[in-house]
Amino acid sequence: MVFLILLGIIDIIAGLALASFELFPPSIMHFLGILMLLKGLYSFITSLLGGFPFDLLGLLDILAGIALLLLLPFNILWIPLIIKGVYSIVIGFATK
Repeated sequence: MVFLILLGIIDIIAGLALASFELFPPSIMHFLGILMLLKGLYSFITSLLGGFPFDLLGLLDILAGIALLLLLPFNILWIPLIIKGVYSIVIGFATK
C-alpha cells in the first residue's frame, strides 16, 4: 500500500507546516493547502456516497487545507494531523 504511505507522508508534512510556519515558504503552504483540501473533499464525498456521513478524518483534511491556504497558524490542528499521518504509514506497512 504505497499510496497509503504516501498519503501519510503528506499528512505529516502538512502537520509540520501547520506547526511551524517559518519552515515553509507561502508557495509550498498554498500547494499543501490545495492538496489537503482536494484529499479531504475526495475522502468526504466518497464516504458520503458509501453511506458513512461522519468522515472526521476527511473533515480534518479539509480544515487543514483551509488553514494552509489562508496561512492561519493553528496550534492544535497539527497534532491530530500528524497522528493520522503516522497511523496511515503504520497501516500502509502492516497491510501488504
